[in-house]
Amino acid sequence: MSHRGNHQSASSRWRALALLLMGLVGGTLLLGPASAHLGTPSHLWRNHIKPKVKALGDNRWVRNQGTMSLSVIGPWVEQDPAITGISPDLFNDFSGTKTGTVTFELFPELPSSLYGRSVRLTGLELCYNANNAAVTLSEVTLTAWATTAADGANGQSVVRDTTDRDESTCRSYAATPRILGTNGFAELELDVDWNGTGSFRIQRTTFFFRPTSTPAGPLSPVGPAVAAAEPDAA
Repeated sequence: MSHRGNHQSASSRWRALALLLMGLVGGTLLLGPASAHLGTPSHLWRNHIKPKVKALGDNRWVRNQGTMSLSVIGPWVEQDPAITGISPDLFNDFSGTKTGTVTFELFPELPSSLYGRSVRLTGLELCYNANNAAVTLSEVTLTAWATTAADGANGQSVVRDTTDRDESTCRSYAATPRILGTNGFAELELDVDWNGTGSFRIQRTTFFFRPTSTPAGPLSPVGPAVAAAEPDAA
């Protein structure tokens, strides 16, 4: 009885193995032509994937759209610090005694193009503290510059706000969008009116920019204005 049971168990195992082998052989026969056609990874890329990538274009894979931003702390440059009497503490905090206007400048390291397309500068947010009886933020000016020579540049206004402000806040400024060419850069100027002993602090400055469909390249000394409604590149 035991011998017969062992014989039946062995037969079952052989039948299972035979079915497994038949399945492997059948699968190989079915998949063989497809595998032979697909070939190696280099064959897949060269003959199947790469032509589709080139046909659709780079913009289908790298999205050239949406608002981008860059936040900076400094360094801020004080115009004529030798005659203003205003001393910097680090690179964004200024204090001293004066009667008159002091101008501070920032040249942010913004990209002028991305993925072969020019970008347009669309505005900024400025965080500052002018909540002091002796100081008033009197003017904010953001300019997009383009230069084709070593001895000068011409620019167009992006932001110009001449409202006197005595506050501690983060403020967003409406802008006239401007294209930055590969020979372009941005400059932010703050005019602060001093009347006695006081301090003025500039914390964070965030610049906003968007891609365009304009191919990257040098602009004329005065770059073209860009309508705010210009669509993003597809």
